[in-house]
Amino acid sequence: MIKVDNQPFINLIKLLINLVFMHKTFGGESYSSKQSYRLLAQGKETFIIKRKSQFKHMTTIQEKINWWQGLEPQWQKAINQVMLRKGEITDTPDEEGFNTIFEHKFLRFAGPKAPYPSVSFELTNLSGLAAFDEAEMISVTYHQIASLKEITHLKHLKNVFLDNNCLTSLEGVENLSGMEELHVHVNQIESIKPIESLTKLKAFYCGSNKLTSFDGLTEDHSDNLRFFVCMPNEDIKQKEILRVENTLGIKCRGIQ
Repeated sequence: MIKVDNQPFINLIKLLINLVFMHKTFGGESYSSKQSYRLLAQGKETFIIKRKSQFKHMTTIQEKINWWQGLEPQWQKAINQVMLRKGEITDTPDEEGFNTIFEHKFLRFAGPKAPYPSVSFELTNLSGLAAFDEAEMISVTYHQIASLKEITHLKHLKNVFLDNNCLTSLEGVENLSGMEELHVHVNQIESIKPIESLTKLKAFYCGSNKLTSFDGLTEDHSDNLRFFVCMPNEDIKQKEILRVENTLGIKCRGIQ
């Protein structure tokens, strides 16, 4: 009896299934694509969509090594752990490893206290992401991040998740005019004034902070902003909620 090798056929079926799933998850500006960003940020998707290297200025292996050596040890460990699956080590990647790192488009580093952790320790800044200048989504949740300064030049960012950190200000976010979704609930933020220019925002989560007003929201936000999740914020008065809802036409929602 002739034995037939079915593995190539099985591999083809798997590939087709993956392509359909990827199209459903990341294709187009649809409800499912928005949900996929959220699922990815929460850690419910394990694969990463990749593109050509965004570190175009690094043309040699030595330049890549120099970049790596310039990273803080905490970020060397985090990248090895999350992107290369090598654990909490600072070892320099080989060329294949660098290619894997540089192809990432969606960056997720969830701290050890997150519902779906991907990093075994808490990061203290965003410096390790500064070179990812074509990243579209950054999710660094449940850490000790106190500033946005290292990512405010990343012009392609559309989705940023920085929940459960130590942010006291959104200073610098005004540079990210293409932002569509910003999650900063459970921080120490005192003002949302910097979002005034972010009129493309579709979702803004800023509950459980130290806000006393919603100054920064304008009528220009009302056309796109469908999810303004701003409660609880203990120092926000009812009249401020009514001002935003009645004057700007933006509904104030609570964290569910």
